[in-house]
Amino acid sequence: MRVLHINDHLAYKGGVEVYALSLIRSLRGRGLEVGFAFGSGDSEAHSPSFHVPSISSVSWGRHRQGRTEMDAVLQSYRPDVCHVHGVFNSGTLESCLDYGPTILHLHDYRYLCPSSGLYYRRGGICSRGCSALCFPIGFVRGCQTIRMPAGWAFYSRVQYIRRNASRFTRILANSHYVASRFVQSIGPQEHLEVLHYFSPVEVGTSPPSATSSPSVLFVGRVREAKGILPFIDVVSRLPKNVRGTIVGDPDDAMRRLIRDEADQRGCLNRIEMSGWRDRKGVADLVQAATAVIFPSLWAEPFGIVGIEAMARGVPVVGFNVGGVRDWLEDEKTGYLVGRNDTAAMSNRVKVLLDDSELRKRMGLAGMEKVRREFGREKHLERLLALYRERGE
Repeated sequence: MRVLHINDHLAYKGGVEVYALSLIRSLRGRGLEVGFAFGSGDSEAHSPSFHVPSISSVSWGRHRQGRTEMDAVLQSYRPDVCHVHGVFNSGTLESCLDYGPTILHLHDYRYLCPSSGLYYRRGGICSRGCSALCFPIGFVRGCQTIRMPAGWAFYSRVQYIRRNASRFTRILANSHYVASRFVQSIGPQEHLEVLHYFSPVEVGTSPPSATSSPSVLFVGRVREAKGILPFIDVVSRLPKNVRGTIVGDPDDAMRRLIRDEADQRGCLNRIEMSGWRDRKGVADLVQAATAVIFPSLWAEPFGIVGIEAMARGVPVVGFNVGGVRDWLEDEKTGYLVGRNDTAAMSNRVKVLLDDSELRKRMGLAGMEKVRREFGREKHLERLLALYRERGE
């Protein structure tokens, strides 16, 4: 069987890409032929790969180009199934649907929210479904662009999905929260189901031993919506011997903001920005951490970093938003606290710092949960079954 995966980016950059690249390696191990069409990124990350620049274009004017470019790839590669992850150009989607069996994978909110985030830049998580009111509300709350051509293109993408949702062979959501929000915006779909991510790392044999240098870790895109400022606030509330490490991609403006915030809160000398690390580098930092902090302010669709930490036996302390509750069990594998409640988050971290036996119990519980619910083989078996159902 030949499957074509399609995503706007090809590189180990974020959770979606980590999942997709881990997935295609596993599918190859099962004997499938796997190609990857992408809009931007590193063509050497997978072979065969097909550069389709218009995948990353948000302009409705590029709709025809997206269709033309994807038609050429499909006619050349001739996949049995198209597996669409994240694209911005609805012409790409149209090409796949007209070609043959197509699975739509919901990793975020781009197919149900014009701004893709369900997040107000001026505070709060959007609880509405998509409608024409997204324009005036979005202008006021800061989630919608003031450039109407672009805003209309974003809105049109959601409307395209609404009109064509029934044409997809299957629609997969990475969490129950994402599935519920899709139904709210697009409508009920009989072929919609939840398929949780698998852990891209193998489950360890035992939780890591305590170190003489306690630390907390943030891993991910360094954006305000991801909770980088709450992370700094949490570090500032912890004992002076606890360091906070940030693994991610801050630009110069964000680096200045982080330094200014840490300086104001008196913890600048305890904050380290390590930049992006390779998979081994991230693994080493997780193993050395007392806890992984998951402080997302937006409705995090899932949070693959969390199950990676749990697979290594490290407790997670996170805000109770979006799909996080699908994997983080409060007081079992870590702690859930209210959104932006940094006082509660820091208090939970202090409990972990002071109780090595509790860390060990939570670490073991996290490893068992990943083994039971987020195993690679379980995920692959379900996905392979869906591929085999193509066209039926």
